[in-house]
Amino acid sequence: MIKSIITLSLLCSSMTALATEYKDDENVSTMKGRLVEVGERNRYHYNAPKFNLDVNPFGLVAGTYSVGASYALGDIATVRGDVSYSEYTSSMEYSISSQLYFKKMYSGIYLEPGVLRREIGNVLGPQVLLGYTWFWDSGLNISLAVGGGRNLNDSEDDDFYEDDDETIDSFSNGYLRVGYAF
Repeated sequence: MIKSIITLSLLCSSMTALATEYKDDENVSTMKGRLVEVGERNRYHYNAPKFNLDVNPFGLVAGTYSVGASYALGDIATVRGDVSYSEYTSSMEYSISSQLYFKKMYSGIYLEPGVLRREIGNVLGPQVLLGYTWFWDSGLNISLAVGGGRNLNDSEDDDFYEDDDETIDSFSNGYLRVGYAF
């Protein structure tokens, strides 16, 4: 009988400890008094940051410099612009697109339709990329996307290729970007 009373009191005291609301302090990750695993707060926020700026970290080593920016238009859509310069080919590339996230802004899988202008190969046309973004509480994010498009430009004004008998009908594209959302 005494053992069961002690067991019952220990059980009740442990349940009270679990039900205790934690106050926000510097060492405990909480939201509205409830514990939240570190790195998981973004899952519980309704609003996403409006702006995201990003760069290609590997391009700096390879001599291809690119910067991108996006602005959130709503809960799942952004308008995005990219500018790239290649030292190897001394050419520029520009694109404007819209990222359409399937679940939440700047987090998870997205579809990115847009328009690309690439000086090399004299490419101009629509493109579609499929990508994935990893987003952390700090605003740091990493995006990876691949896809392709169709060249609608039929002129053959490109000096880079020696054999300009044909224009490029389709092209592939993709990126790895490290960014900060705010």
